[in-house]
Amino acid sequence: MKTHLQTIEGFLFWDAEGGIAVALDNERRDVRFIGRADILEITETAAGAGAATGAIPLEPHPQVSLGSVINREIDDTLDRISFDEVRRIHARLRGLHDKYQGYLEFTSLGSRLFVCETWLGDLPEIRDSYRSLVDELTKAGMMKILAEHDEAFRRIAGPLSLPLLDAALLDSATLESFIETSKRLGVDDSPRLTDERMIVALMGLVSDDAITKFETKVRADKEARNLPYGATLDSIESQTTKKTLVKATRIISASTKLLAGAGLLAGNITLGCFAGVLQSLPSLAMGTVAGATAVAASCYTGLNGASDGLKELGNALE
Repeated sequence: MKTHLQTIEGFLFWDAEGGIAVALDNERRDVRFIGRADILEITETAAGAGAATGAIPLEPHPQVSLGSVINREIDDTLDRISFDEVRRIHARLRGLHDKYQGYLEFTSLGSRLFVCETWLGDLPEIRDSYRSLVDELTKAGMMKILAEHDEAFRRIAGPLSLPLLDAALLDSATLESFIETSKRLGVDDSPRLTDERMIVALMGLVSDDAITKFETKVRADKEARNLPYGATLDSIESQTTKKTLVKATRIISASTKLLAGAGLLAGNITLGCFAGVLQSLPSLAMGTVAGATAVAASCYTGLNGASDGLKELGNALE
């Protein structure tokens, strides 16, 4: 390849829509990322090596740089986590997830309170399970690692850094929303939802008293409980009933988010404890991601999703 620009030769590490990663050594330890917009030409040789020409000096992809820093730290934290306890929590959350899949067909306004009441009955268990997961991560030191590298995890949040397993734990729309939340929160003056103190404060907003208070309101609203099939908010005269139904809808949405985030978190801790930090895992995009980076990035994504659900629940229960 003839060009006056810089040429990089190595092994194609992965190829995705956003760009490619080229390993400069046989062990695939020195990996450089080239954004798709900066690639002028890619050539391959029979031996499997390749060359890419970039319009700018190449820097290590943040995922690679981050992994080289925290691989050992993540490995040590997973050794300190109570695997049996996390596995039990994951099984409970998985059971609740399967239970609520059956309620997806209940879409009418009249059935909304029934679904909301069911969620409210399980909400303390979901909240406490999430708290137990956060406690395990805190004791093991994972929360400290995520806090120290918060900016880096926010930058790499996306399909390239998350393990393929996540596609089995969450539907694509929910996972995409969690990635967006991870990139958005903690920037400038917005609250960082992976901070343990923030999570504990949000837990206080979703107290047993707050849940019971709304349950009592739901049971007392006879009009909301006896809506005709096909009823809409516009057809309801009582403003109190309208507010109850709007809050019920928000509680269902936020509870779903909390359960999904906690399930993603538990699933990835289980993966890390069971398999150890593998050198690499298949990613959601084409190619692989460093094992430690994948587990930590997915924990970061799950924490943001679950804590955002907690925050929305607290607002809805006010």
